[in-house]
Amino acid sequence: MLHPISCCLSRERVGQTIRDLLAYEYSSSTLSKKKRRQERRQSREANPPKERFAFTSKIEGLKAKLDSGRIWDDDQLLKLFTETNLEMLNELNASRKRKDRSSDDASQDKDKMPQKKIKVAYAA
Repeated sequence: MLHPISCCLSRERVGQTIRDLLAYEYSSSTLSKKKRRQERRQSREANPPKERFAFTSKIEGLKAKLDSGRIWDDDQLLKLFTETNLEMLNELNASRKRKDRSSDDASQDKDKMPQKKIKVAYAA
């Protein structure tokens, strides 16, 4: 059973099918995108963000304190959790500031580079 579709949608689907069939030449093919996602995922797993290590160490330190056998009252527990939470938030903020600084540096470098003009021709 066929369904009527718009000209724009049909062009989009035909274009994607061509890119998929010529996946070795087009970086926008479904196969290429899938490979890129898989490579990014593997890279993230191999090189986790630094703040993850900081969080893990904070949580492990908290766990060690709690497993020490000491009896904690509610106020002490609240203080311990609050301190750990603040340390983690401070680490996250510091990490964001470092990331913002590095992206600002990169954008300033990009602004210094000459911009290329691209001409696009549309077929009627």
